[in-house]
Amino acid sequence: MPQAGNKFAGKQIGVFGDSIPSGWDGYHFYLNNSYFDWLSKYLGTNKRVMNDAVPNAKIVGHRFAYIGTKRVAQDLPVAISYHQSQIKKMNMIFIHIGTNDYTNLSGSGNLRNVTRHLYHDVMTIKRINPNAHIYGVLPISRYDELGESRQNMVNQSGYTYGQLREAEARVYHKLGATIINFQKFAPNIITDQNKDLTLEDHEIHPTAQTAQKNGLRAGKALSQINNFT
Repeated sequence: MPQAGNKFAGKQIGVFGDSIPSGWDGYHFYLNNSYFDWLSKYLGTNKRVMNDAVPNAKIVGHRFAYIGTKRVAQDLPVAISYHQSQIKKMNMIFIHIGTNDYTNLSGSGNLRNVTRHLYHDVMTIKRINPNAHIYGVLPISRYDELGESRQNMVNQSGYTYGQLREAEARVYHKLGATIINFQKFAPNIITDQNKDLTLEDHEIHPTAQTAQKNGLRAGKALSQINNFT
């Protein structure tokens, strides 16, 4: 996009998180078309995204998973540990995670426990690469199987989806990360009215087209703020 100019050229984008940033639509991957792939294209980085996001990843956990026949580090702590050499090469590191910790029976505990782990994980990334700029992407809109928004819905651990988003924002702000909140700068991409069209499973996973729109809006936001890089 013209407004990005060449200030993002050569920037290495890195991604940690769950199914949303990994490019999973709830049924299959739209390969090389995650919203971060689009973001990189729109910003003109001219570099392939280092995308270490894995479906069902959590902030709290130490699991590995299989993507096809490949065993990969899934939850955030092990993903960071496993990809330390990559992290050192990243200029812009995006963290988009949390919705699976909110899910009932996640085992992640209460909100204080989730945010404590997130704080520790972001600090670990900062120690590995103190020169990278970190972006905390708040979980995108989510709905239950009846189509009701989870924003004010209390889970089994006693907190709402909205409270999770607010708590994550506080952690990112405290650690000097740039907060990416799609509900603020792109509220019309996913709404209560269009979720059946914009979310492949009508609950949480964006369609390929929605992912492209997210990449475009994120690119516009980053291009308009001088200190994003």
